[in-house]
Amino acid sequence: MTDREALLKKLSIAQFAAWEMHVFLNTHPDCPEAVRKFKQYTNEAKVLTQEYESKYGPLSSEQSDGSSWLKGPWPWENTGGEN
Repeated sequence: MTDREALLKKLSIAQFAAWEMHVFLNTHPDCPEAVRKFKQYTNEAKVLTQEYESKYGPLSSEQSDGSSWLKGPWPWENTGGEN
């Protein structure tokens, strides 16, 4: 696993955990532990997103000025020899 893949995996985990806490809070809005964890995971995802984008570029078109978003390689132009 490359450093880029590892960072993206950590980001995905933090985003998933934040979403799950968000869903939990829909039915348990007065749970202080859930609120704390939601804030923790949301902040962690924000920090990891900033780290990823500073190293590898934007994750979505909303964070792009347009020029870096269009640079390759595209997923189907994988030159790493992996499927």
